Amino acid sequence: QMLSIQPALLFKTLFVKDGPLAFFGQTANLHKPMRKLISFLNEKYKIYLVGLEKSGAFVEHAAQISQKMKPKQMLLLGNKYIYKYIVPGFALEEKPYASSSYYGNKLIFKSEHENVYVIEVNPRSSRTVPFLSKATGYSLADIATEVILGKSLKELGLFDIYPEEKKRYYVKVPVFSFSKIKGLDAYLSPEMKSTGEAIGYDDRLNRALYKALQASGMSLRNYGTVFATIADDDKEEALPLIRRFYNLGFNIEATGGTADYLKKNGIRTHVLKKISEDPHDIPDAIRQGHIAYLINTRNISSDSENNDGALIRMCAVENNTTMFTSLDTVKALLDVLEEITLRISTIDA
Repeated sequence: QMLSIQPALLFKTLFVKDGPLAFFGQTANLHKPMRKLISFLNEKYKIYLVGLEKSGAFVEHAAQISQKMKPKQMLLLGNKYIYKYIVPGFALEEKPYASSSYYGNKLIFKSEHENVYVIEVNPRSSRTVPFLSKATGYSLADIATEVILGKSLKELGLFDIYPEEKKRYYVKVPVFSFSKIKGLDAYLSPEMKSTGEAIGYDDRLNRALYKALQASGMSLRNYGTVFATIADDDKEEALPLIRRFYNLGFNIEATGGTADYLKKNGIRTHVLKKISEDPHDIPDAIRQGHIAYLINTRNISSDSENNDGALIRMCAVENNTTMFTSLDTVKALLDVLEEITLRISTIDA
């Protein structure tokens, strides 16, 4: 449309094509600096920044049709539907949407609570299939091979859509090998960095999770010190988690900004200087071995914080300190620790 209406504008436009590292997960807050960049380029150089992004069109379409969908309804997005209603182009049978893309096929789902989701159906399943086979007792790879060779599910003795639900819980935990590569930043991002997985199972969920975390090589301690350096955007979410550590009897250490926030909210905190302020304070504390867990989240827009964080993470990996860069994982760990830890309190008169 731009080419046909105003060809000259193409020479004043900077196109940015979205890829696998879209603004989600750890990069979700990049939209703010991007808005600043758009305004700066437009005001100073009269350049327009145009984003080309696939998933956005799917989200917009889901919003448009959400009222027409019933709760628990799922819409499979076929090739013809996608090119007719969502993405401009032609539906080619020999080259369906996402056939040569990082992204998989998509579907739109409306939950029983009337929340609408766009879900990517990623065809890769190299680790999921063995896990599900172990958890359900069905060898999915063998079943799929027999089906490909022409047998029906009924011929294989499978008559139910879902296998009978088991009483046990099965938990899969990723295994990382950061310590084997010196100087590697262990911060998690959308790319897959795990080199394996471990399974834990038990009649109780938290115990299954405990077994899986132990099997993955994580050192689980219900005592010691928690060192936290939390980005400003994450402080509110991190506060109740660190309070749970504090109530379990852990000592709390943090860098200046995080320590001030915790102290204001009633958590006694020992302050450690940032590496940019003192190159020895934090590394020495990590090397001494009294830090049981290190929690580090980062502010994408701050270069100094990112440099400090990278050095802290590298030091933690080199000294086998259990580290978390995702608060969701911290929540899961606390559920386990609260299950296995005996707490002592005074008897109220």
